[in-house]
Amino acid sequence: FTEADKLFFDQIEAEAEAQEQVVAAAQANPFNDFAKSLPKIVEALMIKRLDDNSSIVSRYMDDPAFQELALNVMAKNLHERLAGGRPSG
Repeated sequence: FTEADKLFFDQIEAEAEAQEQVVAAAQANPFNDFAKSLPKIVEALMIKRLDDNSSIVSRYMDDPAFQELALNVMAKNLHERLAGGRPSG
């Protein structure tokens, strides 16, 4: 997996963790049975994420104010991580 893939799957895991049925299945079953219960749940979360991403991409492309805000946040975050703490001003 790439780092971007890992981040994507981390988001799916976080959403799954927030679902009571997933928590209950994990607590009530050994790993193999728990793993068998996940495919439909994960598929639904993937589809939801696809829809969510489509919405945010459309908003980014269509809303100049949102685009400017998002770009500034990403630029600041990237610069802080990649420039080794050099001032951003």
